[in-house]
Amino acid sequence: MSSHPGYLFLSLAPGVSVAPAGPGALAVERPPRRIVLKLLDDGTAAGLRRLARGPAGRAELDRVATRAASAADLDRLDLELARLAAKSMLEFGCVVNGDELLRAAPVSELARFCFPAAPAAPAAPAAPAAPAAPAAAPATKVRLSRFAYLRRSGDDVVLESPTSYARVTLARPALGALVAAFAVPREPRAAAALVPGEDPAAVQAAVAFLIGAGVLAEADHDGATAEDRSAWARQREFHDVVAHVGSRAGLTDHPMGATLRFKGTITPEPAVKEPAPGPRVPLPRPDMSRLAASDPPLARVMEARCSRREHGSRPITVDQLGEFLYRVGRIRAVRTVDERSGRYYESSSRPYPSGGAIYDIELYVTVRCCSGVGPGLYHYDPLRHELTLVSDRLESVRRILLGAYVGSGRVSEPQTVITLASRFTRASWKYEAIAYSLTLKNVGVLYEAMYLAATAMGLAGCGLGSGDSSLFSQVTGLDPLVESSVGEFMLGAPPAVPVPSPRPAGRGREVS
Repeated sequence: MSSHPGYLFLSLAPGVSVAPAGPGALAVERPPRRIVLKLLDDGTAAGLRRLARGPAGRAELDRVATRAASAADLDRLDLELARLAAKSMLEFGCVVNGDELLRAAPVSELARFCFPAAPAAPAAPAAPAAPAAPAAAPATKVRLSRFAYLRRSGDDVVLESPTSYARVTLARPALGALVAAFAVPREPRAAAALVPGEDPAAVQAAVAFLIGAGVLAEADHDGATAEDRSAWARQREFHDVVAHVGSRAGLTDHPMGATLRFKGTITPEPAVKEPAPGPRVPLPRPDMSRLAASDPPLARVMEARCSRREHGSRPITVDQLGEFLYRVGRIRAVRTVDERSGRYYESSSRPYPSGGAIYDIELYVTVRCCSGVGPGLYHYDPLRHELTLVSDRLESVRRILLGAYVGSGRVSEPQTVITLASRFTRASWKYEAIAYSLTLKNVGVLYEAMYLAATAMGLAGCGLGSGDSSLFSQVTGLDPLVESSVGEFMLGAPPAVPVPSPRPAGRGREVS
């Protein structure tokens, strides 16, 4: 059996309990997850029961197991400990002279911790000597993962790495400096000099522990880690990886889903945003029964759908704009709070789906030219089906339109731009870990609804990949941490030319 470094301690994660579950079986539980370990030999069971009493070194667990059964199967103990770690029920501690320096928790079954033996502390420096023959090649250097980051969690400072599925808690502030020092490649044996005043043996053990947790990785002579050389990792950006790992079950141990964690402490935002003060523009309401009878079939609309970036000289009309917004964004009904039936927040019904019926997306319309609506930035009231003027500063309007013009490939200046803005707490009041990913899903759903409505109406519509949230915040006066733009859609009347029929699949230029 492989040896275990003396600096490595194990403990059950907070909230984990161990209880008998029949002959040769133990139940390990961390609500809502419960694992029953069956057919355990006496040694393995004794080791797990010892762990239930508190942190223990791996060598101690082996001794306990061996005392309980002279022929203890230590490989089985290894297996069960690895199983608990994969279920985020086991944590690892770096302990030197009785002091815990670091604690690592695997946050996914994909975590593969591999703790090496702690290196010996460096010897005291010797007196200067005469020049000697060239020294041997230096020890391998290690470097911090470019996806790792430090943050505060409650009263703790934690180091997280989404690519190694690890969360490491730092017990001493000086260890933050140690982590930062490995932003550049360094030899592990030189680590003690990076945090003067700390016990060299403790620093060396901490470095070995960070390597074992996958936060530090071996670097080549150019300073690149395997992660840096990886084709997939080079193409992924830090914020994308963190957002994905943090919002997908199986990749994080964070509570996830409709946890309603603010119920009873924070009042949820209403389903309908209070209209801003300002001039209002009532919008025409289309006859939906007439549209249901006269609209082209869905199959034809989907086949004809494409991003149309060119707007004509004839402006879109208030009737068309009103019909478009009514088709895609109006509120059909508001459902009030009714805790007896499980409705803890106001919800609504609209033409497109939204997770939990939260409908966090607000629509803002920037108008350059629209017959019946003057230039400006307007908020769409989905309940009253009207526009409220937010800003008529033409310079601000021009900048929003210019951003859409540039973002769409400078084909033509858009007649209108519809900005999709999220009231973030509509989602985060109910949902944990997935709130922002849910917002982006809502944006995609609404984009498709807009595309289909624009195509059915014969209008030119085009979703944009990015927009200036700072500009939107400045024009609206909204705090971008409270409500911010998350999508943009250009809409206008097309040039007065026949719309080409959809091309057969596999022929001609690909359209977006």
